[in-house]
Amino acid sequence: MKRDLDLLRNILITIEGSDTDLDTNSFLHLCDDIETIDYHIYLLADAGYIDYYDISCCNGSRYPQYLVKYLTSDGCDYLSSIKDDNVWSHVKKKINKVGDSVTLETIKIIGSKFILQYLGL
Repeated sequence: MKRDLDLLRNILITIEGSDTDLDTNSFLHLCDDIETIDYHIYLLADAGYIDYYDISCCNGSRYPQYLVKYLTSDGCDYLSSIKDDNVWSHVKKKINKVGDSVTLETIKIIGSKFILQYLGL
C-alpha cells in the first residue's frame, strides 16, 4: 500500500483535536477504507508520532489495530511543521518535484524551513 501524506496529516490533526482515545472508526470521515486507515496509523506509530494501545486480535486484518491515545512530542513537532494549509501547500509543491522519494523527516524540515523564511529568520 502506498503512503498517503495528506491522510497522515489529517489523522494527526484529528488526533490533536481529540480529548478521547481514538480507534479506526474515528477516522472514517477521512477515508472509507479501514485497512488504509489501519496502515497509516501503523506508520504514525512506527515513526513514533503517536502513543497508542495495541488492540490487535485475530480478526484477519493485514495491519495492527491501535487505539490512539495522543500525539507524542515528535508527532506534535511534525504536525506543527505542516499543519497550516499554506505551509502544507508549499511543502507539497516542493516534494512533488521529487515524487515519492521524500521521508517524513524531510517533509518536517521543508515545512519548518518555510515557516522560518516566512518569519524572516
